[in-house]
Amino acid sequence: MIKIKNWNIKKIIEMILLFGYSIFFLKTILDGTVKQYVHPRVIPFMIFASLGFLLIGAFYFKRLGTGNQKGYVASLVFFGLPLLMAFSIPPQSFDSNMEVVGTIQLKQSVSISSNVNQSGKSSTEELLKGQPTTQQADQTPEKSMNLVLDDDHFVTYLNEIYSDQESYMGMPVEIIGFVYRDQDQFTDADQFVTARLMMVCCAADMQPVGLLCCYTEAQQWEDNTWVNVKGYLEQTELGGEMVPLVQVTEVEKTEIPEQRYVYPY
Repeated sequence: MIKIKNWNIKKIIEMILLFGYSIFFLKTILDGTVKQYVHPRVIPFMIFASLGFLLIGAFYFKRLGTGNQKGYVASLVFFGLPLLMAFSIPPQSFDSNMEVVGTIQLKQSVSISSNVNQSGKSSTEELLKGQPTTQQADQTPEKSMNLVLDDDHFVTYLNEIYSDQESYMGMPVEIIGFVYRDQDQFTDADQFVTARLMMVCCAADMQPVGLLCCYTEAQQWEDNTWVNVKGYLEQTELGGEMVPLVQVTEVEKTEIPEQRYVYPY
């Protein structure tokens, strides 16, 4: 049995920190708040890390009675403070007003993501799959189709529109996102962007992406209000370049989706 006077305080603190980080990782994964911090593809690595912390912490039991070691015990505060803050500060979702969020890019020259989805087919091919229409040789989408930028297709369809604008002109479009305005890029009172926050790896690289919209009653919609926008695609000039524009026919307020963020892959 380990006597109290022989306890190694440094090892005890290290073991508590290991268990603490492991519990925090598992907690955020189980309650879903982990998606507010990192891309879902990082979750398997967090599970592995959490199990690793538990395993390493278990080995510390054998070293708790090796005698008290002085030294860099105070330095462990730098590991303890983030853990304390992680449990005491509730998770908070990001919006466009936060400083960590980057500036929206509406120029065609900016690559949002790859034109190929995980199945190896372009989003245009995916859109046309199963449609009862005559398909052109160049696979130009039919103007009667309704292009819906939902959670699963937001980034892939957005990138397709930006990279091949002519093929989508006049096409009906529906997009769900929050109202975003950037006074440095566009000052027209009738314009706003229906945007989503895109996470590439973690919260630190969050960036708004979306489509510029033109609506005569745009001023009635406040920034960061979640809306369902319907209209058809046109083009307009912005900063010397032609960019896609949604001529809005209908705007409705909508609930914040369970999955707030979108991902390029």
